[in-house]
Amino acid sequence: MRENSEPQASSTNASPSQSAHPASGNAPIFIADPRAVLNSIGEVVYDWDISSDVLRWGPNLAEVMGTEAARQLNSGARFGQFLATDSPRSRYEAMMMAARQDVGEGVSFQTQYGLVFPASESENRDEQRLWLEDNGRVFCGPDLRPTHVHGVVRVIPPQHQSERDMRPAYIFDRLTGALERKPFIERVARSFQDRTSKRATFALLLISIPNLENINKVFGFDVGDDLISGVANRLRTNLRNNDSLGRYSGSCLALLLDSCDGERLMQASQRLIDSISNDDFATTAGPMRATIRIGACLAPHAARTPRILFQQAETALDLAIHAMDDRPVIYDAAKAMDDKRVRNARIADEIVAALNERRVVLAMQPIVHSSTGQPYLYEALMRLRDGNGNIISPGHVLPIAEEAGLISHIDYRVLELSLQQLSANPKMRIAINASSITLADKSWPRHLAAALAVHPGTAPRLMVEITETSAIEDVNATCAVVQAMKDLGIKVAMDDFGAGHTSFRNLRKLNVDLLKIDGAFMPNLLTSSDDRYFVRTMIDLAHHLDIPVVAEWVEKVETARLLTEWGADYLQGHLFGQAELAPVLTFTQQDDSQEARTARSA
Repeated sequence: MRENSEPQASSTNASPSQSAHPASGNAPIFIADPRAVLNSIGEVVYDWDISSDVLRWGPNLAEVMGTEAARQLNSGARFGQFLATDSPRSRYEAMMMAARQDVGEGVSFQTQYGLVFPASESENRDEQRLWLEDNGRVFCGPDLRPTHVHGVVRVIPPQHQSERDMRPAYIFDRLTGALERKPFIERVARSFQDRTSKRATFALLLISIPNLENINKVFGFDVGDDLISGVANRLRTNLRNNDSLGRYSGSCLALLLDSCDGERLMQASQRLIDSISNDDFATTAGPMRATIRIGACLAPHAARTPRILFQQAETALDLAIHAMDDRPVIYDAAKAMDDKRVRNARIADEIVAALNERRVVLAMQPIVHSSTGQPYLYEALMRLRDGNGNIISPGHVLPIAEEAGLISHIDYRVLELSLQQLSANPKMRIAINASSITLADKSWPRHLAAALAVHPGTAPRLMVEITETSAIEDVNATCAVVQAMKDLGIKVAMDDFGAGHTSFRNLRKLNVDLLKIDGAFMPNLLTSSDDRYFVRTMIDLAHHLDIPVVAEWVEKVETARLLTEWGADYLQGHLFGQAELAPVLTFTQQDDSQEARTARSA
């Protein structure tokens, strides 16, 4: 389970061996290819690398969400342009709330939202509306900013959407008196229409109360509500007649400032920040101080549509939340891109330095027997120490390492450290990850052979994990490298299995020793019959091929019980232990190995 695996690429179509239909109760589950199962339950797996904004999907995207989705949704920015304005919760908010809990291993999130693909007369296409449920895991850097998201999207059937449409619609939020999310977004959309003739600029401000979460935990939600209401009232006293205040999400307010240029926007934003921090707010727990962070965007200067305007304002708010001071952040596309380039270059330099200075270390997460809960093997996960000895999350290291051509050097170093652990612990088994770039390197089997020769007797206790996506990029080449690794006496596992890329025939051809079912299906296992059907089918498929199964991302006792009943051989997740740093071992002879020399020359 590479914690921040490479984005999943589309593949050629894979024909199902049998058609599959959702089973209920204890009905037998027929063997079918993953893609057929995903299509039958209306789900598609995705992988979003936020640093590059590349959004990749399983190969069944068109079947599940339509051809327009397959044509348009290739980046996070493009995805944001089609979000429905009446979605009850921001997709950004769901991910950010999860991100603030991440300690380096990712955090599960769940949200629902709509997508709208406009009608096109030239293409003879009607408007398409989809209501989606999004379950996944968000991974973050040390600054708690999301860097990578891996999840699964399910299309909610129309009959279930109707239940949502029957809910009462309020114009004003009952707590704050501000406009509800939907009417506020509609007012922003009207502002774009009004400016067609006036050519005046206006601004959208998103306002977050960063200490609200701690207040809710310490004093309770009633006190948090008092604070939200007080902040909203004080903001309202600073607005002009033509300005609008909205409740964008649970902890986020929004302002629409009419006829506002860049200089006025900065002045107004700072004035609002000062007005909140200058005086206490009355709450049921007594007087309380609050602070706010503001991210803003000018329209139509920096955004030509409402969707883009909200997306850019969310980006600015993210920067404001993680800034060292409380100054407002105004979205600037050029500056945002320059900041990203500088940050990526700095991280690449840090990776090289860490390799040269032996600051790449291992964290071990157990994979346990489902029947006993005892460890079967440990997955070795890369960790990088900075110059001060602090651990840097892999979430923002691995994507940059791939872009900079450094990922193979990291893989070699993880191999070296893992073999040291196996030599020092004769009863231990370890699984390591190999990137698609490493697997495509013809010298990889030679590196393995040389490293194993330095540590005799470790090969039978070493396993190499390859992702399902990398496996199907060139099936024949993957089969060759899998066989080369098995000829050395090591075992091979297929990671993130279940995206629908691998056909039944190719899975048999690859001849792997272990299947790890994609963890994106686990967070919703207890509440979704579709996900239960999918996971049960994948377990049956693996057992039909006599391949043991690992279920990843297991965090609840009830989930573990279900998986055990269905025949999952092994379980992995925070329920059984988080990844913990392994003891640092020193092997002088290994320091002069080919892997070490390669790392030092990076």
